[in-house]
Amino acid sequence: MTILISDKFSYPAGLDVATGTANGGTGFTGKWNAQATTGGTYDTVINAAGLSFYGAANTGNSLKLWTKGDGSHYQHADRSFSAAIPNTAASIIYLAFLINFYQIKSAATLKIAGLTTDAAGTIDATILNIGAISPYYANFNSANLFSGDAAYKTHLLIFKFTMSGAAGTPIKTDCYVDPNTSGDPKGWKPKTTSSALYVPTDMTKIYYDSGRSSSALTGDINIDELIFATTIQEAAQLTLTPPNPGQFMALLRGE
Repeated sequence: MTILISDKFSYPAGLDVATGTANGGTGFTGKWNAQATTGGTYDTVINAAGLSFYGAANTGNSLKLWTKGDGSHYQHADRSFSAAIPNTAASIIYLAFLINFYQIKSAATLKIAGLTTDAAGTIDATILNIGAISPYYANFNSANLFSGDAAYKTHLLIFKFTMSGAAGTPIKTDCYVDPNTSGDPKGWKPKTTSSALYVPTDMTKIYYDSGRSSSALTGDINIDELIFATTIQEAAQLTLTPPNPGQFMALLRGE
């Protein structure tokens, strides 16, 4: 059991990621990079509070990614892994994170370099596509994960990558949305499953691009507790252990 990559964003609140040094966590090389990819700089900053989800541990603050709603600006943020995640046959890697957002009119995307839509590795796959002013929605590989949200509703997302071991053979990806963290993960069911993605070589970094909104709105996406691990318990940082049947009956009897 191993946590491979982790960032809880335990940086000073208000830190400008583009100009500051957000280089904590484990399993990364260098710091978070952030810049507007066209037309100027819009801050990616450290939020003054972390996100929370029942049953999942939380420490530190969170990463706030702005989306400027003027039709021309869009944001990019990325961080490279210190050791690439290889496509080793039958190995399983979990990615988990907490996320919420507000006023994302044009779709914003979260991707992993090296996880692609084609065996040649020319197009990175979108693991999360976020959009709409209201209702809010999020998709994975064209499958809806959730929609109709209120602003800043926090979700726990977990991706399970079962590696194929061959560049030309798709991997299997299961996506879990807001699982019952008070229950046994063995009983969790994925919201959607894909066998259409590839890892031709290695996974090397995670990155975000905002959409280009044509309205005057400025929205934001907040991400926290970003973890790659070899078990779902470690990725989700489960803190609640369900009682065994004997304990449960004793609780009912008031013992």
